[in-house]
Amino acid sequence: MKRILSAILLLTSAFAFANDGVYYTSGNFLVPMRESSISVKKEILTITIGKDNLAKVDVYYEFYNPDSTKTVTMAFEAEAPYNAPYDISKNISHPYIYDFKAEMNDKPLTYRNTLIVSRWENGKRIIGKDITPLDLTKWEHNIPDEYYDMPNALYNASLDSVVYADYGYMFEATFLHGKNTVHHTYSFKMSYDVASKYKMPYWLTPATRWANRRIDDFTLRIRNENDMDYFISGDTIFSASPFSFTEGNGSIYPFTDKQGEHNTLVIAHDKNVVLEWHATNFAPKSNMNIISIDWYLPSLSPYLNTFGSEVVVTADGSQYRYLGDSGDNYLVNAQDFGLTPKDGARIETFSAEDGQGIVTIKNKEYKNVRIRQKPTANSKVIATIKDKRGELPVVLKCLGLVDDEEKNEWGVAKCLWFKVEVNGKTGYVRSDLMIWDAIDTY
Repeated sequence: MKRILSAILLLTSAFAFANDGVYYTSGNFLVPMRESSISVKKEILTITIGKDNLAKVDVYYEFYNPDSTKTVTMAFEAEAPYNAPYDISKNISHPYIYDFKAEMNDKPLTYRNTLIVSRWENGKRIIGKDITPLDLTKWEHNIPDEYYDMPNALYNASLDSVVYADYGYMFEATFLHGKNTVHHTYSFKMSYDVASKYKMPYWLTPATRWANRRIDDFTLRIRNENDMDYFISGDTIFSASPFSFTEGNGSIYPFTDKQGEHNTLVIAHDKNVVLEWHATNFAPKSNMNIISIDWYLPSLSPYLNTFGSEVVVTADGSQYRYLGDSGDNYLVNAQDFGLTPKDGARIETFSAEDGQGIVTIKNKEYKNVRIRQKPTANSKVIATIKDKRGELPVVLKCLGLVDDEEKNEWGVAKCLWFKVEVNGKTGYVRSDLMIWDAIDTY
């Protein structure tokens, strides 16, 4: 009977989000191929969000070997890309990792590239647990038609099996008795999707593969050369101590989002700010993801045309976009990000359908957007709007959201229209040409 390893089915569901985005790879911790008595005494992890859409990683490790000199095979696992052009059969080095280097005790380490099986447990991706190289004389990319023909799948004819493969970088590292240092640098292309200009996942949990199952002294530094601020998603692993700026100034907002996930929003007031976090006996049970903040700003996400949003209304009637809870405050956004006390405030849901909020032109490519008398493309044009470069956008009050009067052959409305007010008249504009926002911040 033909067999397909379970990774195939799991991969399909795990990357369902990526239909509208591109995943390149993530950062990772160096791990031993087999259990070792060597422990991680110190790590300084520096991540730079680059202007060139590259994440630059610089890691300094201090290991302790209690035994006599011995050689250990260390490995770095890099996930294969998704929705990105590449061919795993032509080159076993990762196509989106660059300038990969490592030094041990101030001497260069030579590595070899290989492919390893993508590992999954209980529907979750596992990194660094089993990095045994695949025998590439037996596993090849020539996959029979009846199997899923994915770029990172390999086929074993003798077993009639398919696996998904990741990339491995293997080092033969000689550990002296006592302290040993490793300096590891590389860069990788940051992922993105329709909601975020960049996403930078980083695997921290593989650090627990070493003897002490933790990092005795851990420092994380995030340097931002990119103009866009970011948030650290799922950062409950950093709850032991606060983040701080060691270079430049900015604002740091820990908060719990609408889905109940803990995050930290980082807003830079200067260029090239450096955020830092430090802990001892750090044993991460989850990983982190650094994501651009455009998810929270409709004006920065022109392809996200949502029609409803939660709004914080204060006692004096001020309105702000609701982003999450931060202790006794709400994390909000209007012109800027900030906190407003929960006392005396309430959360309301505004929607275009209820005639709340405003609409603006989605893309500058639409030179002229027509406002029509009725919600149909054949209706009379009563006004034309356009945005001018360097000026504030045209803002129209939203009076509702309605179906197109015309229907397709199945009786479904061809599109949705915003009901708006323009020059004292009521008209309609196609919703796919506009961005709806709960509040007016212009």
